[in-house]
Amino acid sequence: MRKTGWLILIVLLFGPACYAEDIYIAQTLRGGGTGSDCANARGVDWLNDGANWGAGDAKIGAGDTVHLCGVISTALTVRGSGTAAQRITILFEAGAKLSAPHWGSQTGAINAADKHHLVVDGGTNGVIECTANGTSRAHAYPSVGINLD
Repeated sequence: MRKTGWLILIVLLFGPACYAEDIYIAQTLRGGGTGSDCANARGVDWLNDGANWGAGDAKIGAGDTVHLCGVISTALTVRGSGTAAQRITILFEAGAKLSAPHWGSQTGAINAADKHHLVVDGGTNGVIECTANGTSRAHAYPSVGINLD
C-alpha cells in the first residue's frame, strides 16, 4: 500500500510535464478554431504570436506537434525551443504546403533562428515553394525555405 501511494504521488506530480499536445494550424481560423484537427485549425497568426508559446495548455511547447493544414502563405515564426527529450515537431499534413511568391532571404518560410530541439517533418508530401521567384519571373530574390541558424 505504501509503495502504491508513492507511485500515485509521482504520477500526479510529474505526469502533466510529460503531456504533449497536437495543435493544428491553417492559413486562417477554421471551424471552431480549437486547433484540435484540420477542420478546426487555429490560424497562422496564432502560431506567430509569442504569447502562444511556452509551458501550459493550448500553448506550443516542448513535446508538442504543430500540424500544418492546407496552403499557408504566411511565414511561420518559431517562438520557443523544445528539449533534448521533448522536441517540438512541425509536421506537414497530407497536401500541406507553404507557398508564396518568394520567401525572405533572412527569415524564410519557417524562421526558427536561435531555437533548439526542433523537427520539421515534411510528412508524405509537404512542400515549401516560391511561386514567382527566379530567372524571368516576377521576383529574382534569394529565398530561404527553413532558417535554422
